[in-house]
Amino acid sequence: MALEADRMQNLAITSEIFDREIRVVMEERRLSLEDKPEALLDEALRATAYNASPARWPVIGWQDDLQQMTWLDARGCQVERWFGAIPARPLPARKPQNEPLQRGLKRVTIKAPAEVPRVVLAFKVMPLEANSAAKQEAYALNVLAAVLDGYPNARLEKHLVREQRLADWVDASYSMVARGPQLFTLSAIPAQGRSLSELEAALRNELRRIAQNGVSAQELQRVKTQFRYDPPNRSGLAAMTAHMLSTGTRAAKGCLGLTEAQIEDRLAGIGGVIADTVDGDSAALRLRTLSAASKRDAALVVFAGILQRPALPEKKLAREKQRVITALNVSENQPQALAEKVFKAAVFGAHPYGASPDPKSIAALTQADLMSFYRAHYTAQQAVLSIVGDCDRPQAERIAEQLMRALPESVPGAVLPPVAPLSGSSEIKLLHSASQAHILIGAPAIARGDPDYFPAFIPAAQPGSFQINLQTRKDQASEALLVVFMGCRWII
Repeated sequence: MALEADRMQNLAITSEIFDREIRVVMEERRLSLEDKPEALLDEALRATAYNASPARWPVIGWQDDLQQMTWLDARGCQVERWFGAIPARPLPARKPQNEPLQRGLKRVTIKAPAEVPRVVLAFKVMPLEANSAAKQEAYALNVLAAVLDGYPNARLEKHLVREQRLADWVDASYSMVARGPQLFTLSAIPAQGRSLSELEAALRNELRRIAQNGVSAQELQRVKTQFRYDPPNRSGLAAMTAHMLSTGTRAAKGCLGLTEAQIEDRLAGIGGVIADTVDGDSAALRLRTLSAASKRDAALVVFAGILQRPALPEKKLAREKQRVITALNVSENQPQALAEKVFKAAVFGAHPYGASPDPKSIAALTQADLMSFYRAHYTAQQAVLSIVGDCDRPQAERIAEQLMRALPESVPGAVLPPVAPLSGSSEIKLLHSASQAHILIGAPAIARGDPDYFPAFIPAAQPGSFQINLQTRKDQASEALLVVFMGCRWII
């Protein structure tokens, strides 16, 4: 407390310190806003949509404001607003900053270096306010966003991405807990050969259908179930195989084959979520489900089918390849992604760790490639199974048997070649129109089998060696969850 009191009362804000820190803030703005077309679009959208609300101002500030700011401004703000010798008193009621009535359509177009265009529709709405007559409207808008894009195979994904092939990516967003007017947004990236005007019309049509016909009881129940868990975002060949596992299962003796939509429907109805992650050495499939026996068992049946009998349908593969290619094209305009790609190739050369997927390699993938990769790597001998949640040891053993018993037979594993040492230092410069530079420095380090591998992590955790951002997340219902982690290693 003494340290905090001293910091608050005697904080030294000097010109030298301020100049150093304001440069950091300006670089952060360049990194998070000015080098990202989608961020520039969002900034312009809010500045256009709002007239009076403070929501029209970027939190980090406009670049011109930052350039004009001095250390006296910072000290004056500290004294005047927070830590001056002001006696305690009740704060006056906050005056609302209401938006004037909008009398027509506002439209803004941002032109920036980008491989992929994007369209965003925004509607001014109110947030959740305790004493507001529109309180129920905020809940309804939150549900509406989920109906449109809150679970796999929701309306936007189903109609615009899968059925009509108008979009490669869609999103519906609404911030319910906030101060002042908010925006309900629909965003999308068009599929190859489709226009922004087509996509805008399709997004408006989805809203029109709900306005005219409402939502079904089944959709509403799915949303209520999905609100318990936010499904994480999903992420050539290894990643594509992992993601394609959940797009359908083959029929077998005593087991029905399921389509992608049927898998998603069954999981949505019981609060189940399946996700995949892939890195250079392994893949992981995760199942999260309520631990009630009926829901857990139903989810495990679906999960076992995905692991043991993936269909890997060609139509779904074509769709997923296009989505990955779109994402790769987007990354081609992101300086950090480009720098990391070139850096990895420079450090690891022809080693597998130096490879990065590109549109050509993704387009060449076939169903046979994926099935061959699955049979070679998704075996019980190469798997690590973790179970966390409300189940005892006998139940866990039954789950392990259920998931492992029908996996492919193991084949001799590939041997990871050693990483060749660098012959000398080198410097690579990439020309880019970005306003911020990205500098990467490194070399191959020790291998996983080295006895110093884990001790080497300790210095990075010591104060003063690196700045480490830590985020902890407490699961609000951990006692009511069953999490099954299935990891398959490429190299053994």
